[in-house]
Amino acid sequence: MGSALKSENIKSSSFPVRYFSKKYGGFYSLRYNSPKTGKLTHVPLKTTGRFKSSEEAMQWAELHLKAIIHDEIKMLERQNWRSNLTLTKHYEDYKIFRVDQNPRSAAQDLSMLSNYGVPFLASVIGERDPNRWWEFNEELLEWLKNEAKTQKGKSLAVSSGNKVVNALNHFLKWMKRKKIIEYSNYRRFEGFDQRKQKRRGSKDLLSAEVFDKIHTFLAARYPLYADIWLTQRGMGFRVNEVLGLPFNWLSEECPAFIKDEFERKGLRVFGSIYLESQPAKPYIKRVKGVIERAPLKWKNEISIDNARTVPILSAQLWNLLVGRYEAQCEFWDKGEYGPIKQSYLLFDGAQRNLYLEAIREACADLGLESCGSHILRHTLSTEWTALKISEKVSELVFGHKAQAHSRYVHIVGQVNAETLKMAPVKRLTKIADSE
Repeated sequence: MGSALKSENIKSSSFPVRYFSKKYGGFYSLRYNSPKTGKLTHVPLKTTGRFKSSEEAMQWAELHLKAIIHDEIKMLERQNWRSNLTLTKHYEDYKIFRVDQNPRSAAQDLSMLSNYGVPFLASVIGERDPNRWWEFNEELLEWLKNEAKTQKGKSLAVSSGNKVVNALNHFLKWMKRKKIIEYSNYRRFEGFDQRKQKRRGSKDLLSAEVFDKIHTFLAARYPLYADIWLTQRGMGFRVNEVLGLPFNWLSEECPAFIKDEFERKGLRVFGSIYLESQPAKPYIKRVKGVIERAPLKWKNEISIDNARTVPILSAQLWNLLVGRYEAQCEFWDKGEYGPIKQSYLLFDGAQRNLYLEAIREACADLGLESCGSHILRHTLSTEWTALKISEKVSELVFGHKAQAHSRYVHIVGQVNAETLKMAPVKRLTKIADSE
């Protein structure tokens, strides 16, 4: 790495400003020579905003561009472990093994290992002999908690830190089997105890006022995404789950043990949504009329026993979903997407990136800190905890990692199997306003 890449030698004013043509609005934006890519790189408009003049753009560059380049250089320095041929070979061999053994989880595991785990030990600490890595458990946790950053420059979440630890442990276990590290030097890294981190607070919840403001904004500009926003708030789905809901998974029925649990707390159950899988890829598209699907999070396969049933506790939400259901029934009757029911989605046409961008736009327009949509899941979970909803029922409905009692899963599977057979022959009705 040459001296030109040292942060103290960086002068923001030496980086070019490029003018957008009028078809892009006639605004100025910044491009700079990126150490990471080796190319002229555009600073995203979400980061800079739009500049009305070159002077305004250069003023921003003087204040902020040096920090961006500095972070890129630090990232490159952490990746210099790849210059060690022995360590790189071990990693590449392990990569082949990991992808072959479990291709679904390999991508995330290898990302955590190559971007955080190995760079910390081999570059930040400077220890390239895996036989001694076990000595640095405390230093690793301290670094993950206080210094490690995501690609967007945010602090690493506790759960992500534990994923780094798990990825390292998988790598160490493989090296022990391959006798790359001696048995006496094999130690598992200990991760964070998430119960003691107290990482959830009031800032991790969304107030009713802020929710309504964002919903109003979305309803005016992006009605489809306003409906998804409302559905996530009322049912706690993850983004991929809600975007991939087939229309025939909506039902007026709900397993008795779930329905009774909520009605004992004074909540009316209007119906439910069955959930047994999600789209396999973030970008949803049909290939010959079929949407590729994958198991739910924490599940190894798509099956009735791994399914969840989520109650609908709001007449407003029920009516919204029935309206979308009716639209898909019309497509189904025409055979619009072929004979497979799972090709007809309640929120047909929605895409993850556009939905999240719409939320960011709403937050920016309202002067709010960008919140994403996962905060809705935390908010609902907190409300159910306050209502003292049974932990087993909550785990099953939310699909948390801990597993609810197997007899409950079996009951839900039976109910959902019958529900799937009925839809879409049965037409659902909306709840009257007077009820």
